[in-house]
Amino acid sequence: MRDKRLAICPVCGKERLVYGERIKSDGRCRSCFQLRERNPQWKGGRIRTSQGYIMIRLEKTSPFYGMAKNTSYVCEHRLIMAQKLNRPLLKGEKVHHSNGIRDDNRLENLELISQGNHLLYKEMCGNCPLRREIRTLRRAIQELKGNPLPGWGDINE
Repeated sequence: MRDKRLAICPVCGKERLVYGERIKSDGRCRSCFQLRERNPQWKGGRIRTSQGYIMIRLEKTSPFYGMAKNTSYVCEHRLIMAQKLNRPLLKGEKVHHSNGIRDDNRLENLELISQGNHLLYKEMCGNCPLRREIRTLRRAIQELKGNPLPGWGDINE
């Protein structure tokens, strides 16, 4: 008969019955053992969406966790603005990238606006010279690379 004992995962606190050969060296359960840094797919909790935004994974203990989507990820630009204001953002509050570059999340490039004003910005700024120049440069980069990246086309997509 195999050795068996009751073990408690130090990460999630789940109790389980484990057998001698299945006991992990650090005591974590299988689901916690495969998470994060031990998983070859783990990218440090920071990913890029196909639309070009950066997403950050939040822990459930974070005061900004309420802003996260079902996957525990929140847009980095929204998180940066929330940290500046020291409160979670409301759903109707939008964070506008002044230069139109979706992964440029410097605080000086971000502006908190209402949903209605965000629509105005998209209408008025859609063809401003800076955005046209950005689109032209991105197209040139794509042509030089020879393979267009998904989500890196027109800024106004």
